[in-house]
Formats: sequence, C-alpha cells, structure tokens
Amino acid sequence: MSGFANCLAAYLSLTPSQVEAIQQVMIREQHTVESVMSGLRTSREKRGAISSEPMTQNQVNSLGDTEASPIARPGFATGTGLGHHSCGDLKSG
Repeated sequence: MSGFANCLAAYLSLTPSQVEAIQQVMIREQHTVESVMSGLRTSREKRGAISSEPMTQNQVNSLGDTEASPIARPGFATGTGLGHHSCGDLKSG
C-alpha cells in the first residue's frame, strides 16, 4: 500500500479486513477501467479511419453506440485524481 493509502486507512480507522476488501474492489475495477480504455482507443481509431470521408447516418449511429457503451456500464465512475497528498491533508477536510 502507498503512503497515502496507509494514511487514509489510519485516518478512517479501517481494519485489516476492510483494507483487504477495498483492495479487492480496486483490483476488480482496474479491469473494468482497462476494458473501457481499450474500447475508447478502438473508437478513436475508427473515427480516425473514417474522418477523411463523409459519414453516413448509419456510421454516425454505430460510432455513437460504440463510444457510449463503455461509460454506460452500471457502476462505472470516473476517478477524482487524488494525486500526491500528505497525511495532514486528510485532516484539513
């Protein structure tokens, strides 16, 4: 666990089993994020391939469906970008 994660766990008074449970959720979510990012890369490549010629309505609809599907998954949320913080940052609210 990183220094920030240790500080956060201590600040929240998490038990070792709670920390383990959170780590397991994060591992599962990492796979979801990787899948979403892969889908978005594929979509970007498709856009690049067809951007030099006019798109038909069917192509527009298909591309829209492709781009919307990863973020429409239940439970998908964007990160907040916590970055680097010290333990003191947790107490300042």
